[in-house]
Amino acid sequence: MSNLIYANARAKAMEKNLLGSERLNRMIESATPDDAIKILSEVGFGDGVILDSALEFERLISAEQKKLFSFLKEASSPQNFARFILLKNDYHNAEAFIKGKHLRIDVDGMTVDSGTLDKDWLKEKIITDDYKDLSEQMANALLLCDNEFVGGRASGLNVNVALTRAYYEELYKIAVKDKYLRKIYTFRVDSLNIGTALRTRNYSQYLGMALSNGSLTEREVKSLCEIPLENLKEQFRYTEYKTLIETAVEEKLKGQPLSDFEKFGDNFAIKLLKKDKYEIEGALPLMLYTYSRLSEISNVRIILVGLINGIDKTDIKRKLREIYEG
Repeated sequence: MSNLIYANARAKAMEKNLLGSERLNRMIESATPDDAIKILSEVGFGDGVILDSALEFERLISAEQKKLFSFLKEASSPQNFARFILLKNDYHNAEAFIKGKHLRIDVDGMTVDSGTLDKDWLKEKIITDDYKDLSEQMANALLLCDNEFVGGRASGLNVNVALTRAYYEELYKIAVKDKYLRKIYTFRVDSLNIGTALRTRNYSQYLGMALSNGSLTEREVKSLCEIPLENLKEQFRYTEYKTLIETAVEEKLKGQPLSDFEKFGDNFAIKLLKKDKYEIEGALPLMLYTYSRLSEISNVRIILVGLINGIDKTDIKRKLREIYEG
C-alpha cells in the first residue's frame, strides 16, 4: 500500500508539468515549428534534449517517452499497471528480433529500451531459441513464428498477428485484476476488432486476425462484416459502441481512412479515468497522469508534423487527442 500511495503522490505532483490546452494551442499558432518547440521547454518536455532543428523532434519525443516509462518502472509504481503499459514494448522488440533472426538482418535500430524485459536479454533468448524463461504467451507465439519462417510461410502480417494476439492474451491477465484496466482492455480489443471487421468486410479473414476476450458477439461481428455499411448505424444504435461505429461508417462511406474512428478509441482511457478523477482508491491518479502524458506526446507529434508540413491549423486541432488538466 505504501508503494501505491507514493506512486500516486508523485503522479499528482507531476501533473503540473503537463502541457495543457493553453500550451498546445500556442504551439499550433506558432509562427514556425522551432517556435513551437520552445514552448515545450517551459515544462521540461524532452528531458533536456537540445535539437539543432525542429526536424529532429522525434528525439525529443523519444526522450519524453523514456522519462515517462522510467518513472513507471522506478517510482515504486504498482507492478500491474506498469506492466500493462510497458508490455507492448516487449512484444514490439520480440517481433523485431524474430524477424531479424530469420531474415539475418540487424534490427537493433528498430527496437525500444523501455519494456519490462531487458532488451539485450530478450534478443539473446530469441536468437538462441531459448524461450523457457519467457511468458507462455510470448514463447508460444515465437515458436509459431519460427515454424512459419522455417516452412516458408512467414509474412509480415502473420508474424504480427501471432505476436499481437499473444500480447493481448498476456495483457488480459493483467487487466482482469483492476476495474479500470479491465474496461480499457475490453474497449481496446473491441475497437480493434471493429476496425478489422470494417476493413476486411470478410468474416473468414476477420477470424484469422481477431483478438480474444472482447465483448462483441459473433452476431455483431458478422453484421460488421456482412451488412451493408449504410445499415450498420441502425444495427448498433442501442449499443455502447453506437458513436464509435457511426464514426467508422461515415469514414468508410466517404472512402477515408478510419482516422476519427482511431482517435475515438485513443481517447477512451482518459475519458473513463477523468470521470472518476477524485477517486482515491487504487492507482487512478497514476493511471490518469500516465495516459495524459501519453496523449500529450501524441499531440506534440501531431502538431509538429502538421506545422512542418504546412497542414491547416484547423485540421491539426481536429486531430488532437483528449487531454486532462487537473
